Amino acid sequence: MSGFYTTKARNDLQEILSPTGQLSAGLVKTILKGKGSLKLSARDIFYTQSMEGITDFPGASEYFILWRDSQVINLGFSYRFGKPLKTTKRSNGGAGDEMNRAGA
Repeated sequence: MSGFYTTKARNDLQEILSPTGQLSAGLVKTILKGKGSLKLSARDIFYTQSMEGITDFPGASEYFILWRDSQVINLGFSYRFGKPLKTTKRSNGGAGDEMNRAGA
């Protein structure tokens, strides 16, 4: 789960932006005896990531709102083919051999 919130802000001298934010979340489920996984994620769940504000010029004022297509849902599937990798014992290198010869 992740998200952000931006409070009302002044951008440059003439632009005042309204608050905006976004909330995202995701889930992962392991399936098929650990070889597969399903992933579901959603971005901008409440559809709150818009840009809205007022631009003030001397003698003129402009209200604006920009709605983006920011609400997205993803579903993914992945599968691991082949055998799992086995970890190999790490050697101590030449120093370990030398220590064994010295009796340490």
